Amino acid sequence: MRILIANPNMSAEMTALMVEEARTTCRTGTEIIGGNATFGVSYIATRAEAALAAHALLDLVADAAGDVDAVVVGAFCPGLAEPVKELLPVPVVGLPEAGFSAARLFGRRIGLIGIGSRARGMNEEILHDLGARSDVVSIQRLPLSGTDLAADPEGADAAVIAAGMQAVETEDADVLILGGAAFSGIAARVAPHLPVPVVPPVPYAISMLETALTCGWRTPATGTFGPVRSDAARGVGAALTARLRGG
Repeated sequence: MRILIANPNMSAEMTALMVEEARTTCRTGTEIIGGNATFGVSYIATRAEAALAAHALLDLVADAAGDVDAVVVGAFCPGLAEPVKELLPVPVVGLPEAGFSAARLFGRRIGLIGIGSRARGMNEEILHDLGARSDVVSIQRLPLSGTDLAADPEGADAAVIAAGMQAVETEDADVLILGGAAFSGIAARVAPHLPVPVVPPVPYAISMLETALTCGWRTPATGTFGPVRSDAARGVGAALTARLRGG
């Protein structure tokens, strides 16, 4: 099976980190490929940037459709995966869905480690969308960017470990989610230093898609994620236009 990790932002470096992490954990015979947006933003930190990234993401997956068996939406942001599910006839999983689905298997009190400004409230919107508000007892935000995490792995690991210990010791978290594509590859390094399970969303998203394909997933013929049939779009790419018209 061939799985695309579709990065809604323009950072090829972030895409490479996610692909590398996925390839270390995927099944034998699974091919992992990556793609990132060709326009929009290099990093998603605001709702306006997320809106730009959503368009770029649809362009990206429309171009790749037909060549892949499943798609991971490679960003820990609210509302990005659902339009892709509506557009494509293959299984699609977003990083927040994968992370919270896995964490709920391992504990009842979830700690979320993320990056970004508290003032934007994007992590809270993810919890609302996934019905996870009552599950999350701690949100720890690192005062770092994705670029910072990649540039200083040792410093990133130390920051994640400190945030994880804070969630465990002050809020009794019994499982931790690394909430962002920028954390790719970190879980394996920090897990031995933390007293509770650590969930990296990318490998779990890949595993969920592998299971879906192995267990006979089929394209919805009806329902809210049934086939798209619309000719209302104007001025967008040819591949996206065709997908929106049901091509």
